[in-house]
Amino acid sequence: MNKLVAMNKALYPLGHQVDNGLQKLLIGHSDRDAWLLLFDHFGFSADLEECVRLEQAALLDILASSCEPLPGVCSGLAELKVKRITIGLATSGSGLIVNAMLSSLGLADYFQAVAYAELVTHAKPAPDLYLKAAELIGMPPEHCIAVEDSPPGIASAKAAGMFTVQVRASSFAYGPQPEADVVIETLEDFPFCLLDGER
Repeated sequence: MNKLVAMNKALYPLGHQVDNGLQKLLIGHSDRDAWLLLFDHFGFSADLEECVRLEQAALLDILASSCEPLPGVCSGLAELKVKRITIGLATSGSGLIVNAMLSSLGLADYFQAVAYAELVTHAKPAPDLYLKAAELIGMPPEHCIAVEDSPPGIASAKAAGMFTVQVRASSFAYGPQPEADVVIETLEDFPFCLLDGER
C-alpha cells in the first residue's frame, strides 16, 4: 500500500492515478519496469529516471513516518534465527528503498544478504535476483526456499530452481498460483517442517 501511495504522488502532476487493480499488475516488477508499464497503460511518456526518483523520494518519506510488517514476518524471522537458518532477500526494488524499509521495520539484522535491482541485469520474472541472493548467502539455489507473493516473483524463484512458497497476506493478494509448491494465507502459517527437508 505504501508503494501505491508513493507512485500516485509521483503520478499526480502527470494527471494519472493508479488504483488497486492496476497496482496488483505492477507487483513484482522493478521500479523502472513498473513505470514503463504505466507509460504504456496510460498512453503517455515522461522522463523515466525522474519518475522513479520522485516515487522513491515519496516512498522514503512514508517509510520514515510509518511502516508495519505483515503478520508473521517478525515471528517468522525470529524463528529462523533461532534455527540458525541463513536468510537472504531478493527484491525488484532499489537498494536505497529496501535498506530504508528494513531499517524502518527493525529487520535489517535478520538478513545475511540482500539482492536488489541494481545488482542484476534482469529483474523478476527473470531468475537473476534469486540466483544473486543464493550466491550472496553461499547456497545452491536448489537448496533454497523462496517466499513470494506475486506471479513475477514466483516465476523468478522457480526459474532459479528454488522450492517456492506463495504467501497471500499482502494487500494485493493473488489467488493460489499453480507454479507455487506450497500456498499459505499468511506468514504465520509458514510450514517450518520444510526446513527439515519434509517437502
